[in-house]
Amino acid sequence: MIDAVEIIATGLQSILVDAGRRGYQHLGITTGGPADRRSCQWANWLCDNQNIAPSIEVIGCGFSLKSLSDCQVAVTGGTTEVCINGQQQPSWRSFQLHSGDIVTIKKAVNGLRSYVAVHKGFDVAEIFGSCTTVIRDRLGGLTKDGQALQQGDRIAFYSQTPATDPKTPKIAPLAAQRSVKVAVNSELTLRLVEGYQVNDFTPVALRQFYLHQYIVSPDSSRMACKLTGNPIAAPNQPMLSEGITRGAVQIPQQGLPIIMLDDRQTVGGYFKLGSVLSIDCDLLSQATPGCKVTFSAVDIQTAHNLVNLAEIKHANLFTQIHSN
Repeated sequence: MIDAVEIIATGLQSILVDAGRRGYQHLGITTGGPADRRSCQWANWLCDNQNIAPSIEVIGCGFSLKSLSDCQVAVTGGTTEVCINGQQQPSWRSFQLHSGDIVTIKKAVNGLRSYVAVHKGFDVAEIFGSCTTVIRDRLGGLTKDGQALQQGDRIAFYSQTPATDPKTPKIAPLAAQRSVKVAVNSELTLRLVEGYQVNDFTPVALRQFYLHQYIVSPDSSRMACKLTGNPIAAPNQPMLSEGITRGAVQIPQQGLPIIMLDDRQTVGGYFKLGSVLSIDCDLLSQATPGCKVTFSAVDIQTAHNLVNLAEIKHANLFTQIHSN
């Protein structure tokens, strides 16, 4: 029997992700990677992986896999109830699995996406330096053509320590768990670094943008989060297409913000107000339809400090679980 897991049920959708496909945007190939990078990082940390190794991103609940050999796994993200062989277990911790054990995500009410990591990572072939699945680009995944995982798929992983010498379970500190949770229909404030095109918007449009409360649309995806609510006036002038970053806030002619995420196109021609902080994009990726969204402007130095402080906080929490 190979060292692998078998997918029993995929939930709404399950894909393979890793740190992302970097260095190819000039070819029109987007980065991809986990929508909630923080949660995926924690799933890997709990499995003693220093970085984001190939993992599974799951939307909603109903996902289930069977281990075909002994391994250590962890489940993080929006999930609140994990079952091992039908027995309820807390999420945000590692588990030692034996051959034949079944892991099921029963509830995911703290966010839209959950992450399943395995010690040393899944052994998946790379294309353009990554195994991450980008369905729109038809790249990555188990079959390298961008397909989502299917029932019956077997995903190999690297050989691990025998179960006779089980690893001590690791549990993420509550501070780590709380920092990535977005409850259903909650309110979320996104911090925005304004870009040079903000000067193309009228003062009235800018005031309306920051005063309005928007709603996450069911039409959102890994490519972009679409918002509904009161539109603002977009600049009525042509512009050349240019590169797009994760978190870019586009205002198309209908006037409702579109926040670009991991599977975004690499260039676009809509005017942009600026970019949402990367750590807030993680939170946004967990927001379910109906979540209320407002924006708050921050300067580039404040943004830099906020991101660095978040990195330091989680690095300290990571040290805690490995020093116990």
